[in-house]
Amino acid sequence: MKFSEQSEAKIKEALTHYPTRQAAILPVFWIAQEEFGWISPEVMELIAMRLDLSPAHVYGVATFYSMLYKKPVGKYHLQLC
Repeated sequence: MKFSEQSEAKIKEALTHYPTRQAAILPVFWIAQEEFGWISPEVMELIAMRLDLSPAHVYGVATFYSMLYKKPVGKYHLQLC
């Protein structure tokens, strides 16, 4: 599994806006979710390798945010408060 060339370009561009790779983790999550549709354990590992972060840190961030889908979702996702 790897990012497409377009996603890689977006990640490189996003990294220029943050002082550390750890600070850029949320934009990279959004890019990954846009490309793969959800954040699977394999995608979390890919993000950890790409940003040179521990897989445990990436998993912790992914499970903290409810807008990061950890399971496949349908075309339309409704969330009510």
